[in-house]
Order: sequence, then C-alpha cells, then structure tokens
Amino acid sequence: QVSALCEDDNGQKLLLTKDIDLVAPVISIKVPEKVVINQKFTAELTFDNPLSEVLKNCSLAVEGSGLFKEQLKIKIEDFKSLEKRKIPVEVTPFTSGNRQLLVNLTCDRFSNVKGCQSVVVAKAAQHLPNLDV
Repeated sequence: QVSALCEDDNGQKLLLTKDIDLVAPVISIKVPEKVVINQKFTAELTFDNPLSEVLKNCSLAVEGSGLFKEQLKIKIEDFKSLEKRKIPVEVTPFTSGNRQLLVNLTCDRFSNVKGCQSVVVAKAAQHLPNLDV
C-alpha cells in the first residue's frame, strides 16, 4: 500500500492511498519432448494466485505462430487465495521448426502476465518404399 499526503492551492490537505500488487503469478508451460507437425499434443499451463485474496474475471490468451491459426481465449473461474491451477491446452501444429507458445493471463488484479515456451515441431516421418530385391 502506498500513501501520499497532498496539499492543494487552497491549503486543503488530502490523503491518497493506493494498493499496489508487487507479486504477480508465474506461468509455467510444459510441452512434450516430441512434437510432430499435424499431430495433436497437450500443453500444460500451470500458475497460481500469490495473493491473499480471490482473483476475479480471469482469462488466458494462448497463441503461437505455426501452432494456432488464431488466438485461443480461455475464461477461467475465480482463483481462491494461494490456489494453484493446471490447465491443459490442445495444440495441433501446422508448421515445422522452432515455434513459440505464448500465454497471457489477465484478471482484475493483474494484466499481461506472460509466459513463453519454445516448441520444436518435427516434420512427419516419410515412409519410403521397400527397395529389397
């Protein structure tokens, strides 16, 4: 909590108080070691409420070039104090190579809490014809 005592031009004193949250949630993102183009996998998003009060109006925005065609928006129920949440997100990558899975958490007490995880998307294995003679 921050407080300030101000005096206006007429000599009137005014006390202003504002609550400031210095601790923000940390977003952890787990993905499988092997990810293959056009094959669905599940990313696990984990985060907690570090405050001693309920977080309301929470939502996640999940995106990534080559991983999602458009941003995925997930509405989350209110977070109890010090509660930890795990949210599975299904992803079907459509581009191979190094990709970034990006997560943005917003709620009534925090905005733009970000998490990021590298994802290496392999090309699908090609089946070669049997050339034994």
